[in-house]
Amino acid sequence: MQDVLTFTTSFGAFANTRLAFGLKIAASIFQALVDLLIDELKLSGTTGIYAYPDDIVIGSHSFQEMHNNIRSVLDILIKYNLTLSPEKCVFFKSPIDYLGFNISHNKIQKTTSIIIKITSFQPPRTVKQVRHFLGLCGFYRSLIPGFAELTECLIKLSRKTVPFQWTPTHQEAFKKLQDVFFTKPFVRLPDCDKPFVLNKDASGQVISGILLQEHEGKLHPISYYSKTLSNSERNYPARKLELLAIYK
Repeated sequence: MQDVLTFTTSFGAFANTRLAFGLKIAASIFQALVDLLIDELKLSGTTGIYAYPDDIVIGSHSFQEMHNNIRSVLDILIKYNLTLSPEKCVFFKSPIDYLGFNISHNKIQKTTSIIIKITSFQPPRTVKQVRHFLGLCGFYRSLIPGFAELTECLIKLSRKTVPFQWTPTHQEAFKKLQDVFFTKPFVRLPDCDKPFVLNKDASGQVISGILLQEHEGKLHPISYYSKTLSNSERNYPARKLELLAIYK
């Protein structure tokens, strides 16, 4: 990058010795570098390290494993002359808030701040507010069973071709969605060494599915999925809808 970013002044030619701040591709370059470091750690046998884009998360099953993983990350950062900001570092903490989710030892749920934001959201008065509310909730659809059914009438109302008219039906759907967030639903973290169970369902309007896994003798949800069918998909026979639910 230095040859591209070199600039000339009356005092001579100068080039950045570090990745220049403000470049459109700077974040992508940095993320690619961090990914290479994590890949190197994986090749050496260190697992449970993730980064997006400049936040490194280290997971483990025990205190000793966490200690070893932290040491491995610090060693490789030193090796490639990368530094951390001490005041932004937190060690040996559980749960953590990361990318809008609250992640603990065995479950993923919404952060407290987003729960407060959604449950205190006032009934929309414009299409823009409906879309804003759906956008906030939709980010967490993998934690909400039957999300497509809950939001079907609200999604229709958000379309440009539909005149905005807030009815009791919309208010009921809006309140139900807020209630779902108020109950703080969560899913468990998957264990890739155990088998998964897929439950799916299909109707004339939506398809849905639940990915489950057994823990302590009980099946627990790992992720939820639901989708409103398009006009053409609603003409599918029941067998094809069931297959579509499995595929999705």
